[in-house]
This record gives sequence, structure tokens and C-alpha cells, in this order.
Amino acid sequence: MMGTSDHHVKLSMGREAAAPRTIWLWERADWEALRNNITNTDWDALLRGNAEEKARALTTKLLALQQQHVPSRMYLVRPGDRCRTAAEAKHAAWERLVKEQQGMGHRNAIPPLTRPDGTTAISSEDKASLLAEFFAGKMTVADMGRRPPHLPQETDCAVTDVHVTPGKVEQLLRECVRVLPEGKQVALYMEGGEGGAVHKKNSKSEPNNYRPISLFSVVGKLLEQVVAGVICQHLSEHRLLSDRQFGFRPGRSTADLLTLLSQGWQDALDKGLDILLLALDIAAAFDRVWQAGLVQKLRAKGIQDNLLALLEDYLQGRAFMDFSRSYCRSDSQRAFREINRQLRKVTKWGETWQVGFAPEKTQAMVISRSPAAPPAVSGHLCLGGQILPLQESIKVLGVTVDCGLRFDRHVAAVAHQASLRVSALRRMAGSLDSRAAAAAKQEEQTGVTSLEHQRDVSVLVVQHKARVLEVLHLSSLRIPTRAVQRESRETTSSDMLVYVPQSHSRQHQQSYTATTARLWNAFTAATSDTQTMTLHQVKVAAHRCRKTQTPTLVLC
Repeated sequence: MMGTSDHHVKLSMGREAAAPRTIWLWERADWEALRNNITNTDWDALLRGNAEEKARALTTKLLALQQQHVPSRMYLVRPGDRCRTAAEAKHAAWERLVKEQQGMGHRNAIPPLTRPDGTTAISSEDKASLLAEFFAGKMTVADMGRRPPHLPQETDCAVTDVHVTPGKVEQLLRECVRVLPEGKQVALYMEGGEGGAVHKKNSKSEPNNYRPISLFSVVGKLLEQVVAGVICQHLSEHRLLSDRQFGFRPGRSTADLLTLLSQGWQDALDKGLDILLLALDIAAAFDRVWQAGLVQKLRAKGIQDNLLALLEDYLQGRAFMDFSRSYCRSDSQRAFREINRQLRKVTKWGETWQVGFAPEKTQAMVISRSPAAPPAVSGHLCLGGQILPLQESIKVLGVTVDCGLRFDRHVAAVAHQASLRVSALRRMAGSLDSRAAAAAKQEEQTGVTSLEHQRDVSVLVVQHKARVLEVLHLSSLRIPTRAVQRESRETTSSDMLVYVPQSHSRQHQQSYTATTARLWNAFTAATSDTQTMTLHQVKVAAHRCRKTQTPTLVLC
């Protein structure tokens, strides 16, 4: 219980005493005399003893030279919050400098590493040597001296030289400038690439948890772009790449491949079939490339003479696969026997070309509507002598799919990451300057299109590429044309109308083909001259059409 009292206590904060401070006038320093004095100093006689004594002698000498050759003035300062903050910042800067000299600065994110023998690499030199030794072993195939298998020539056309013209270099540089932020410049330098290591996951003290990176010079990157452009053009013109190859090819995206795969699975599932899906992981796919085997494959595809010699010299010192099979549940034994045969074939191919697979990272899953399907296959899949366990969900090209062909887990993970980023942006909102705040407000007023809107526009663009532009790798997504039996005022004859497939489940009704067919018919009915539109014009028209029609009307 609290009461009142007639006794009063007066508290006051004592003022910190003023302290003298020296201000050094570096702009008026006698640099020539300072330089001569440093040159004439007998450092061998001055720096004696252990490291502490040498550091103390060096500091004393430098301070004496500073007082002798740099003018100064004194004034009294009464410390306040501002001065205390500046002093703390100065102390923190000094600590960072000391740690950087010891190899433990904030720029050096690699802590002490554990060697295979149990000892610890502490200094920057020791850590660099340990990582270099580990990376060298990781990037070396088992038998470097083996002769690669002979491959027949796949084409009579050959590319022997690469002509680097000033116009091509200027074009590449202009593309660099176009994507650079305002005020940034392209720095050209001729030195070799700078190497480094990036932590992947788990313990930072284990060398095998790092991946190497190499930052090449701009000039080297320009040469890479020119050479890669010539080779890719040759391979594309003569159809020397598999139609199943989507990575690193212009005009083909991960979204295209995911759409092709998921639609095939949806169709099989709607027919009452089960899908056995495997995702193989190639161990060190990009690091451990058999250079002799790569050169042999390039030679078979028409890369010869000077260009081949250039690539061989360039390679000195310097993935993922998935397949699926749909099957009737009564044929599950034949299905996994066929998959095992394919796995043995893949393993033999890997042994021929010194490509190793990682069974511990390989994922297997059965997509089915019946709970009896996975047990019929479980324990029967084998890769490299190891049994592949079935999983409830796997990740294909960065997207998580579960055994019911649903993407709930992926959506939940993306929503969680988005929530974290939105929370971070909200915390930063108070620290935005006026320009950033105005831009954020304008973006808020403009509004953001929904994911459903973006999806509808995307599928219309894909269907335009498949039907009108006749893109080869999207031919299986081309929806058949619907034949109109009778013309009327309500139904107009059009060769752009497509057949809406019949579905046995609601899930298949929401698949790419069924959804796109309804959207495409509504889009072509509301838009004229669809066949003559460019891809950009289709995208603009799809945005406009999607905004003017409600989702219920669009999907009718």
C-alpha cells in the first residue's frame, strides 16, 4: 500500500568534466619532412624484442613524428550523447581493423576450419589452402587419363573459328549498361578471376559445406558471351540438342517444363493411372565435368579446329535429371522393373562418362489417389546398390509436389517467405527517405495484380506460343480445335476456338489444359485478330481482357 510523505528528495545528474581534445590539422602537415624522417629512421634498430614490444615502439615513433610534423590545436569538449556515439563508433572501427589484420574481420565470413586430421586452420592462408585442396579434389574425376569413348559425327557442318568484331563487343557492353543501376559504370580489367567460397548449409567449420565461386573479369565474360553465342547458334540451327533439354536455352523456361510435366501427370491421374516419379541428383554436376569427354562430345557436334582448341585450353584448370512412368495399379511390378532397368542403364552411362549419381539425394514418389499404390512399389527401387525410399513429397525444379499432385506445401513455404519479407519491409518503412517513401506510396496506389490474374495471362501467352507461333517444345500443350456444328448469333464459327476436355475429377478441371481451354475461348471471343498478334500484343490484350471480365465470367 502506498501513501504520501512530506519528505522530498532532489536528485541531480553530475555533469561530466570537460576534457581537452587535440585536433590534428592534416591539411597543413609537412608531408615531405615526414617522408624524409621515416626514410632516415633505422627501423632495424628500433624494432627489437617480441611482437608487443615492436608494436609499442612503432606506435611511439609514429606518434612522435605526428606531433613533430602535423600542426594541431587544443580545445575543451564536454562529452554528450553525440560525442559518446562518435567515440564508440571510432572504437568499433578500430576493433574491426584489428580483426581484419588477424584474418577475422567482418569481410571474412569463414571461421576457423577443421582439417581431416582433426586440427584447425585458423589463419586466412591456412583456410585458403585447405579449401583449395578440398575444391581441387571435388572437381577431379576418378580417372583423368582415360580415353573417352568414340562418338560418331552428328553433323557435316562444322564451326572452326569465332570472329569477335567491335560491333559485337559494343552490343554486349550496351546490354550491360542497360541493366546497370543509374550512376553505375562497367569496370574493364584484364586480370584473372578472383576466387572465393560461399557457405551452403550446416556447420561453417566443415570445408565440405562450402562451394567455390570465381568472379571473372568483364573482358573474359565478354569473350565467353561471344563464344557461347556462336556455339548455341550452331547447335540450334542443326537441331543437335535434345527437345527435352530446357536448361540454358533461350525461349525455354522452367515454367514451360513444369507445365508439361504436371499436365502429363494430371492426364494420367484422371485416367485412373498411378505415376512413379524419380528425381536423380548428379553428384557435383557442374564441378566434376570430365573435360576429355566434354571435348569429345563437342567434336561430334561439329566444334572443331581453332574453336575446339580454344575450348580445350579454356577448360584446363577449371543437375539434375528426372523421369516418370505412368502405369496401371495391377502392373506395378512391371512398372518398377522397368524403372530399375532404366536406372541400371543410367548408371552404366554414368560410368562410361565418369558421371556419378548421389542415391542419398535421389527422390522417389508415387502419385496416386489410392493409399494402396505406394506399398506396392516401396522397397523395390534400387540405384547403385541402394534402396530408394518413397517420400510423401519431392522437389522438382524448385517446386514441391506431394503424392496427391498438390502444391499445398510449396504454396505454404512461399507464403511464409513472403510474410517474412513483408514484415521486414514494414519495419524498414520508418527509415525510408522521402524519395523511397514517395515511390512506395505510388506503387501502393497503382496496385498489384493478383496471382490468379498473372496465372491467367501466363497460360494465354503459353497457348498462343503453342497454337499460333507453333513453338516446337510446347506442341504437346496445343489444345485441339473445336469444331462448331451450327452457326448462330450466339455461336460464331472460329478456327481459334478450342476443345474443352472432359474431366473425371475437379482436380483435373483445374489443370492447365482444362483451365486454359475455357480462358482461350473467352479471350478469342473478346479479341480480334489473335492469329496476327505478336507475343507482346497478346500479353497486353490478355491483361486488358482479364481486367474487364470477372473470373466467373472468364471460366464459363
